[in-house]
Amino acid sequence: MVETAEHIFLAEIKADNQLTAAEVLEKAKAAVQYCKRATDHNLQNCGKEWKYLLIPHSEVLPNMSLGYLAGKRTFVV
Repeated sequence: MVETAEHIFLAEIKADNQLTAAEVLEKAKAAVQYCKRATDHNLQNCGKEWKYLLIPHSEVLPNMSLGYLAGKRTFVV
C-alpha cells in the first residue's frame, strides 16, 4: 500500500509473463472490489479514494514515478 496526498494505492507488481494469468486477473478483480469498498467507507468518513495498481515488473524503474504508473496502470474491472 502506498498513500499519497490524494489517494491510497494497493499496488501489486507481477512478472510480465504473469499479467494475463487467470489467477492474477481473479485476484485483481477482488482487489478492485476491496478498493471500492474501502473508498466508500473512507469517503463517508472524510478519507481518501483507494485505487488498485497492477504493475509489470519491467516498468519498475528508477525514472518511473508513482504518479506516472498510477496514470498508466490503474486496474478497473
